[in-house]
Amino acid sequence: MSPINQSIKYLLLNSKVYLIILVVFIISIMIIERGLNLNTLESKPFISGLSVSDLRSITLFFCASVFLGVYLAGGLVNLKKNYLWKISKKYKNSLLHGFFIITFIVNAILVVGLNPSLVNAKLMLLLPLCFTVFASQMVLGKNLLVKVLVTPIPLFIAQLYRFNVSLDAIVMLTVLATAILIYTMYKNLFYQFGVHLNINENKNNANLVAYATTGLNASQLNNINYHVGLIVAKWITGSRRVLDWAILMPHTRTTLITLFYVVLMLATMVLTGDKVKSQVPLFTVFFLPMIIIGTLIESRNLFRQTRTVAHVFTGKNHRQLKNKMLFALDKNIAVNIMVFLACILLTIHFFSITVALQTMLLTFVAITFISLSIYPYLLCLNWVNLSALLIGSMFIYISGLYKVIKWIASNPELAMTLPYLASFIMVCLTLRILTQYIFWQRKFEALLKM
Repeated sequence: MSPINQSIKYLLLNSKVYLIILVVFIISIMIIERGLNLNTLESKPFISGLSVSDLRSITLFFCASVFLGVYLAGGLVNLKKNYLWKISKKYKNSLLHGFFIITFIVNAILVVGLNPSLVNAKLMLLLPLCFTVFASQMVLGKNLLVKVLVTPIPLFIAQLYRFNVSLDAIVMLTVLATAILIYTMYKNLFYQFGVHLNINENKNNANLVAYATTGLNASQLNNINYHVGLIVAKWITGSRRVLDWAILMPHTRTTLITLFYVVLMLATMVLTGDKVKSQVPLFTVFFLPMIIIGTLIESRNLFRQTRTVAHVFTGKNHRQLKNKMLFALDKNIAVNIMVFLACILLTIHFFSITVALQTMLLTFVAITFISLSIYPYLLCLNWVNLSALLIGSMFIYISGLYKVIKWIASNPELAMTLPYLASFIMVCLTLRILTQYIFWQRKFEALLKM
C-alpha cells in the first residue's frame, strides 16, 4: 500500500465515532435539502448569480465542511506526533496529500449531492474545499490566537458582498487565501507539535469523544469543564443528584454546549445576511438531533464512572441504577431542548423573522419525542467500534426523523388533530417501553465499555 493510501486510511478511520456522525450528518443534510422545503424564497435572487436556494446550499456546505475539517485535523494531529514528521519530508507530504485528497473528494460529493446547479458556477466547486481547510485550523492552530484569527477568514471575505463586490471576486479571494494557508501547512508554519510516541488508549478515546461532541480535544474540553466546575462547585457538592454529575460533563449539565450551537447559528445568520434568517427552522432541524446525540455519546463514555457506586443499587442487571441513569439523561436532554427552543424563539422575536411557527414547533416536538423514545437502545451500542448495527441504527433514526418532518411540513394542520397526536404519542410511548426494556437487559459490564 502506498504512503498516500495509508495516510488516507488512517485519516478516515482515526475516530470511528466522529466518522459515523460525519457520514450520518452528510447523508441527512442531503436528504433534507432534496426533500424538505421550509421557505418560499427559492427563486428570489440574493446577490448577482446566487439565489437563496444556492445560498442555503452553501450554508449547508459550510456546516458539513466544518465537521469534515475538524475530523481530518484530529487525525492529522495524531499522525504528526510521530517523530517521522520531523525528519521525513515524504511522510509529511503523504499525510497532507491524503488530507487534501479526502477533502476534495468528499466536498465534490457534497456539491453534486446538495445542489447540482452549482456545478456550473465559476469556481463554486472549490468553496467547500476552502471551508474544510480553514475549519481544520480550529484543531491544527498553534494557539488560541491563531485559531481565532485564521479560522473565520472565509466569513470575513464573504462580507465584501456588502460593498457590492462581485461573487466571482469573493470566491477567487477565498480560494487565494486557501492556497496561502495550504502553503503554510506544507511548510509547517504557525504550527507546533510535540513528539509523543506512546499515547494512552484512554486518552485517545477521550479525544475521540471530545472531537465528536464539541470539536475540541480532551485537554481543551477538560480545561473548560474545570473552570465551569469551579463556578458550580457548591452546587455539585450540595446536590443530591450526584449520579447526574457522574454521567454528564459540566458543559452539558449546564447547557453550555446547547448555547454554543445557538451562538454558531447566530454568527452564521449575522455574517451571511438577512435573507438567511428565514432558514431558522432548518438550523433547528440540524442542531437539535446533534445536541441529543452528542449528549448520548458523551454520557455513554462516562458510564464507567458509576462502577464504584453500582453495588448500592438493587434490581436485576442493576435495573435501579440504569433507571437512575435514564432519568438523569431525560432531565438533562429536556433542559437542553427547552433552552434551545427558548433561544430559537428569542432569535425569531429579536430579528423579526417570519417563519411557519406552528410547523417549526411541531417539528421540534416530533424530533424530541422520537429521540427520547429510542435513545435507551442507542445507549446499548458501542460507539467506538464501527459496526453495521450502529450504522444501520443511526440510518433508521435519521430516516425516521426525515419522514416525520417531511410529513409535518406537508400537513401541519392535520398533524395538530387529536387522532394523529394521540397515535404519535402512543407509538413513542411503545417505543420507549421497548427500548428501555432492551437497556434493562443489557449487561451492566458491557455498558461500562465505550
